[in-house]
Amino acid sequence: MPCCGQQRTQLSGSNAWGSRAPERHFFRYEGQTALTVAGPVSGKYYRFPASGATVEADPRDAPSLEQVPQLRRV
Repeated sequence: MPCCGQQRTQLSGSNAWGSRAPERHFFRYEGQTALTVAGPVSGKYYRFPASGATVEADPRDAPSLEQVPQLRRV
């Protein structure tokens, strides 16, 4: 039976996400001026300086960002 140290060593080599990589969410701004949006879950601010700007968003904020006019998931 392995001791605590051996179990810790075995766990340290495992990936917390399992075999899948975490999802990445990108949004493109289609408006005319700059836009800053606050992520309601992460609290992160997403800055779109001009039309066509693309920003990676926290996956937890993605459903809310999809509701913002002139932002499109890409």
